[in-house]
Amino acid sequence: MKKGTLISVFVLSVSALLTGCVDDSYRGFVDVDMSVDNDVPHEVYMTLGEPSDITNGVSITKGTGVIGSVDGFTGKTFHIYAFNQDDFTSMETTAVQDTIRCLVDGSLDDPESLMGREAKWNPQTEFVEWASGDRPIYYPIGEGSGHIYDFFAYYVDDMELTNEDFHRTERSVMIDVEIDGSQDLMSSKAAPTEEQLAKIEDEKERVYRQYCSYSYYTASRTIPLHPNFIFKHHLVKLSFRIVPGGTPGMTKDVMVERIDLESKYKGKFTVADKNNPTNVGVRFDKDLKLLTLSEKDGSEFVPRLVSTFSNGYVESGVINDLGCLLVAPAESYRMFVTLSETRDGQPISGSETNDILIYNTSAEETSDFEAGHEYLITLTVYGKMDIRVGTEMIEWGSGGEIIADPEYKPGEK
Repeated sequence: MKKGTLISVFVLSVSALLTGCVDDSYRGFVDVDMSVDNDVPHEVYMTLGEPSDITNGVSITKGTGVIGSVDGFTGKTFHIYAFNQDDFTSMETTAVQDTIRCLVDGSLDDPESLMGREAKWNPQTEFVEWASGDRPIYYPIGEGSGHIYDFFAYYVDDMELTNEDFHRTERSVMIDVEIDGSQDLMSSKAAPTEEQLAKIEDEKERVYRQYCSYSYYTASRTIPLHPNFIFKHHLVKLSFRIVPGGTPGMTKDVMVERIDLESKYKGKFTVADKNNPTNVGVRFDKDLKLLTLSEKDGSEFVPRLVSTFSNGYVESGVINDLGCLLVAPAESYRMFVTLSETRDGQPISGSETNDILIYNTSAEETSDFEAGHEYLITLTVYGKMDIRVGTEMIEWGSGGEIIADPEYKPGEK
C-alpha cells in the first residue's frame, strides 16, 4: 500500500456506522483519509480510566488486598492481551507466533508464556507501562495498518499461576483460580469513554474512532484514542463490625475468638472473550471451603473483647477495625463465629461456635450477594451463644479519574 493512500479494510458504509447498524463480523472502515503516512510507526499507549467499579481507599488483607482506586495500582502489576478483531484470529495464537493476530501477550517476554504481558501503572506519567521496561509495542504499519484490536487486562492478586492454569481457545482465555478470602480478582476490556468521544466534534470522525478502537488509525490522529482500562471487581467484599448488645441488669464480657465463612473458592476466570464480553468473569465450582477472617495487614485474627451494656443503649465499644473477606458471589453464606464468655474475670465453660446463615437483607427484598459490591456485616453480641447479624450494602463510589494528556507520550515530562 502506498504512503498517504486511502485505507479500505472491509466493505462497510459510513451510513451503517452512523445508524449503528454494524455487524460484528465486519469491523473496519472505508475511505478514511489518513492525514499521516501509514508507514510512520505508532506505539501502543494505554491508560486507566475512571474506575467506577473500584472502591475509594485501599483495604489491605492477607494478599495485596482490595484495590480501591487508580492509586491503588501503584507498585502492583496486572496483565494484558490484545487480539485482532477479525474472524480469522484465534486466541490460541501467541504474539511470538503471529503479531498480526495477537498483538500483545506474555510470549513477547517469554516465548513459552500463555499469560498476558505483565504491565504496571506509572503514577508519574499516568500511563500503563510494560513491567519488563523494554520492548515497546507498535501497531502494524503499511498494509497492516487497517487491523483493529481488542485489549483485555486482568488482575489476579497474590496467586501463583503457571502456564498449566491458562486455557486459551479459539474464542476465549480462561485461568484456573483458587481464592483464600484475601485476593482481589479484576478484569477490563478497553473501550473509549463517553468523555473521550465527546471531545471529537465531527460526528463521522467520532463514529470512526468508536468502531476502529483500537488501531493504527485511532493512534495516529491529532487527538488519539489510547486503550483505556476500567477495571471491574469479580468478587464480593464483606466487611465486618462488632457491636455490644443490651443485657438489662447485667454486663457480660464476651471474647470474639474467630470468624469463618463458607464460600466457593475454585473456578475458571474468563479474562478475554471474542464473542461476548459478558462472559468475562469467574465461574465458580460447587465446592465450598471455610475462609478465615484475618487482620487488615494479613496477620492472624486478634480476638476482640466485647462488653455488653445494661442501661438500654450503646454508649461505646463498637469495633470497626476488622479486616474483610473477598468471596464468591452467592445467595447466602454460612458464617461461624467462635465466642467465649467471662463474668467477674472467670470463664464460663468453654468456647461456643455459632453457626449463622447470612442473607442480603440490605434491600427491601432479600437478594443475592453480587460481585462488585461491598456489604457490611454487623455482629451484635449478647452472649457467647447469643449473636445477631445485620447486613448493609455499602455504595462503592468512584475512585477518581486519571486524565492523561492525549498528545503526551511517556518519557516526555
